[in-house]
Amino acid sequence: MKICLIGDGITNQILAIFLAKRKIKVDLYSSFSKYDNKKTRTIGLTNNNKKFLEKNITNFGKLLWPINSIKIFNQSSQDKEVINFNKSKEAKFYMFKNNNLKNVIKTKLSKNKYFSLKKIKSNSFYSKIIKMNYDIIINSDYNNIISSKFFNKKIDKDYKSTAYTTIITHKSVHNHEASQVFTNIGPLAFLPISNTKTSIVYSIKNSSNIRNENEVTKLIRKYNLKYSILNLEKIEKFSVRSSFLKNYYHLNILAFGDLLHRVHPFAGQGFNMTIRDIKSFIKLIDDRVSLGLAIDKSLLHNFEKKNKSINLIFGTGLDLVNQFF
Repeated sequence: MKICLIGDGITNQILAIFLAKRKIKVDLYSSFSKYDNKKTRTIGLTNNNKKFLEKNITNFGKLLWPINSIKIFNQSSQDKEVINFNKSKEAKFYMFKNNNLKNVIKTKLSKNKYFSLKKIKSNSFYSKIIKMNYDIIINSDYNNIISSKFFNKKIDKDYKSTAYTTIITHKSVHNHEASQVFTNIGPLAFLPISNTKTSIVYSIKNSSNIRNENEVTKLIRKYNLKYSILNLEKIEKFSVRSSFLKNYYHLNILAFGDLLHRVHPFAGQGFNMTIRDIKSFIKLIDDRVSLGLAIDKSLLHNFEKKNKSINLIFGTGLDLVNQFF
């Protein structure tokens, strides 16, 4: 049994650990993704998914920062929250820097004899991968020829917005409360990652006449009511879109991660949807092994049947919430 993973983002790294633990040979092909390597990219993880990953991979310790409460504001009443998800003894979710977690997982993978990291030699090399003797190919990279050729039919929505991300350094505060301000040009999220650092995600409508990143910085400072800001890291940006593939697989190739579904970043649920997919995929493998059945491309049909409608309904719900605010 041999599986190929295309793309060395955190999604495929986690998949590789689960597969290698089951003594399945895994070749992970590294393909550079600008978005996946953004230094200011942070990700939210639900408490259940945090427990799931720690149980099956490793204790992430201080890499994950607990968020105990969430406050929602709108621009007209910024000094008084519209919704307050009260504090609780157990964290509601956790924040982490994408690259930090990737480095921990890379170290763990390097010690597993069933895992091998390979490099994509050129764009033409993708066509060669398809012809190699892999039982299943899992593609999590939406910027390659396999994606454009076999996974181009999708339900796609352009929010006509740009997400600006940065990390602010500020004076130390007790920083376990996230907040989101729904301004008239888009949602602005303050997501703590330590007592002295907070991640910022500001999705701004393209029609807002924002001319440069200095104007984004001014807006962040304007809507900041909590932090004494000492420094802002370089602002990075990406277009805000949502998309859901109509076909999850082609022959023995399975789409996964951001290629499979992308949602608006305001709720921070994209990665949690992917973790749910990982749980589902691994369970299908375990069920087949327990019954003595082969792990082959028929597994991909079962995965699509089980998850396609759930992902679409969940993503549509997030879109409705965004429109409401």
